[in-house]
Amino acid sequence: MYRKAHPFTLIELMLVITLIGIIGAVVGVNMRGGLKKGKEFQTNQAMRQLEDILTLELLSGSAEAEEIETKTKTVLKRSGLAKDVDKLLKDAQGNAFLISVNREEGRVVVEQDRSNKKKSASEEDE
Repeated sequence: MYRKAHPFTLIELMLVITLIGIIGAVVGVNMRGGLKKGKEFQTNQAMRQLEDILTLELLSGSAEAEEIETKTKTVLKRSGLAKDVDKLLKDAQGNAFLISVNREEGRVVVEQDRSNKKKSASEEDE
């Protein structure tokens, strides 16, 4: 009357392992895309925040255009508006931003450094 339980066959186990591998690959590819979008978002937010803080410093007269371009780290620390100045001066990949002042419009322009040089604006201050 007792029925003997049948164990899983080798084919069934291989099928389950293959399905787990396929699902894992799909999830991994989707996560990479999400991480890339997250880094792009972080970089854009940092650029926008830098532009806002430095433009505010320029328009309030707390810093001159030349000082903003050459001693960015000092200007940011003095403003008190940036929590982590060293982190703010770099994009999500660790590259320094290029900071310039548009004197005609009276605003600061922040761009990504596409040359992949690791020299940051904070290194220029020292």
